[in-house]
Amino acid sequence: PLDADQTLNMPVARMIYTTPIEVDQKGDLKSLILDTFEYDENSQIMTWKVKSGIKFTDESEILPSDVAFAVARMAFARPTFPVVEDISGLKEWLKEKSPLESLPSGIQIENKIIKIKFDKKQDHPLFRFCLEIFSIIPKVCVDSSTNKITCKEIPGSGHYRLTEKSTTELHFEKRDQNVVFGE
Repeated sequence: PLDADQTLNMPVARMIYTTPIEVDQKGDLKSLILDTFEYDENSQIMTWKVKSGIKFTDESEILPSDVAFAVARMAFARPTFPVVEDISGLKEWLKEKSPLESLPSGIQIENKIIKIKFDKKQDHPLFRFCLEIFSIIPKVCVDSSTNKITCKEIPGSGHYRLTEKSTTELHFEKRDQNVVFGE
C-alpha cells in the first residue's frame, strides 16, 4: 500500500484496500470503516470512530489499531508528507529505536475512537486520508522494526477480493457489503 500512489498500482490498490476516508461519486467524503470522522480547526484534532464488525478478507476484524497503524506506517515511510508531517510528536517518535512498535503522541486510540492531533491548523486534512497510500492492512502483517510486509498474502479491506492472478491478468469479485462492512 505504501507504493499505491504509483500510477500502475492505483486502480488495484483502490479495489483491494480501503482507506480511512473515501470520496464518493458526488465528491463528498464518506467511509466504509468509520462511523464518523471530523476535524476541529480550533483544537487541531481529527476524530475518527471506527465501525464495529468490519472485516478483512481473511475474516479477521479491522481494529482501530489497524486504522491508526495505516497512518503511522505512512508517517514512518514519508514523514514530510503534507498533513502527516504536522502530527504532534512525530519528530520525537521517529527517533525511537523501533517507532512502529508504538504511535506518535499525537495519535491516540481509546476504544473505537482514534484522535489525531496536529501541531498547526490544517486546510482540508480529511481529504489526505482518502489517498491509496493510507490503505488499511492488518497490523500483524508488518514487521514493526523494518516496516516490511510479513504476510505472504495481505488480507484486503476494500470493495473487492482478488480471486485469481497470473502474469497477465487479475480477477476480482465484489465483496458482500453486509458481511464485510457491517450494518
